[in-house]
Amino acid sequence: MKELTKLPVAAAGLGLASIAGLVIGAVRNRTVRDDHPPLGQFVGPPGAQLHYVQRGRGPDVVYIHGAAVNLREVLAGPIDVLAARRRVTVFDRPGHGYSEADLRHSSPADQAAKIRAAVGELGLTTPVIVGHSLGAAVALAYGEAFSSEISGVVLIAPLSNPVWGPGQIGLGVRVAPGLGWLLSRSLLALWDPLAMRAAPWQMFAPQKPTTRYRAEFPLALSSLPLAMRADGADFIQATTALHRMRPRFERYPAPVHIVVGDKDRVLKPSRHAERLAGQLPDVTLTVLPGLGHMAHHFAPEAIIAAIEEVATRNARRALAPPSVQPARVAEAVA
Repeated sequence: MKELTKLPVAAAGLGLASIAGLVIGAVRNRTVRDDHPPLGQFVGPPGAQLHYVQRGRGPDVVYIHGAAVNLREVLAGPIDVLAARRRVTVFDRPGHGYSEADLRHSSPADQAAKIRAAVGELGLTTPVIVGHSLGAAVALAYGEAFSSEISGVVLIAPLSNPVWGPGQIGLGVRVAPGLGWLLSRSLLALWDPLAMRAAPWQMFAPQKPTTRYRAEFPLALSSLPLAMRADGADFIQATTALHRMRPRFERYPAPVHIVVGDKDRVLKPSRHAERLAGQLPDVTLTVLPGLGHMAHHFAPEAIIAAIEEVATRNARRALAPPSVQPARVAEAVA
């Protein structure tokens, strides 16, 4: 009987916590966005607008960020080195930062098509497409669908094989019909800001988050309900898409340069970067000893070198006779 009497109390407590989460979450959503307004401009039609920032001059680069972040991660990292040599356009992926979301159509191919439309509207010319982590899956989809419009693909610590784990399942719950919306704006609205504090340390391991990242990247913006739900939709749809895409890797039409830290604890190189390098027909693999998943914050020079290399290789491909097949290349950077 005692156990039965506890049930109404527990239910009441859960209900109060949910209500508190709804109220606090709504206030926090408004406050966070007021404190961290958009840094760039918008492109695209109403309902599908993308927020972007553009820096530098020169040949075009399109940069696609990974999960649990937004374009400010790039601005707090490799942007200065890249923009010194190229015109770099960094997008908030749909549902992240200030780009509008369509959680039902959030696959890598869907996101690539939206970014490609923005690239055309902005007048960018044969860009190199750079993607980090989950953003690399979007870059892969971009290169597969629109290879004739780009100068190559650079993948940093790529998500290139399906991933299912506790983290992905937890994110996936947020896009469950009906329940996901309610949880994200009630109970999880209390939990997510606390959990997000640990995310940089997990992503940067074995290094520590850089001083610049800690100073310039607002964790609060990435822990808002829409951003967390977008991460859930992204992972579920990317996992499904990559499962279908893998058999086509051997016929991938664009040149690719993969950059990965050999100590990546988020996406193990043996399962992702190195395996992908063995599947693509025209690829260079750069391994950065001692660095982890956020290697581009510590070795931005390796990223610009990869951009220059893949663009040069693409130009040579255009001049090569059709009968000449591209060769696979592997390299290591000490």
